Amino acid sequence: NNISLDCNGSSILGIGNGIGIHVRNTANATIKNCIIINWSNGILINNSAHVSLINNTVINNSFFGIHLYNGSDHNKIVNNTVNNNYRGIYLSLDSNYNNVTECTVSNNGDAGIRLSFSEHISIRAIKAYNNSGGIFLFNSSDINIYGCEVWNNSQGIVLHNSNLSKITDNGLQNNDYGIVLNSSCNNIINNSVIIGNVGIDIHESAEN
Repeated sequence: NNISLDCNGSSILGIGNGIGIHVRNTANATIKNCIIINWSNGILINNSAHVSLINNTVINNSFFGIHLYNGSDHNKIVNNTVNNNYRGIYLSLDSNYNNVTECTVSNNGDAGIRLSFSEHISIRAIKAYNNSGGIFLFNSSDINIYGCEVWNNSQGIVLHNSNLSKITDNGLQNNDYGIVLNSSCNNIINNSVIIGNVGIDIHESAEN
């Protein structure tokens, strides 16, 4: 606990497998200014709280760029660049009350940012482009997505079986589908600009 790792712009290089930085069962840690390249998982946060990931570059990892899982709560992911991974930033398995702010996620094979079975998340001022999906919510609720720029993705912002969330003040351009609601209810979309092929696609969703 209470550890700070400042790479000061240095790189942690892998050989295509393993984990670049692994934080397990830890509280109050900071990882900043690191360049994580060519691992299976770039940064893995497991059952840890109050971890801050600041100004890191996470690229060319074959599975996850940044993954928070297994009850990793109250963490901050701020000003990270996460490019050319299979999945960019992934929060899963009851990783709640986290903030993802001012990150760039691009050219990831799956989603730039993906949430699964997580709640009470703030996603703000994200640039998501050239991913399969820009921001994808799966079985998640009370997610605030605001001030994001999402362009040139197959799907811009997707809610699948996700409820009680807000999509506000976002710009979505040149995505095949701008915003997708699939089996998702009681969500709010407002004050956003959506330009592209399909603006909003709604399927089996009510009370939005």
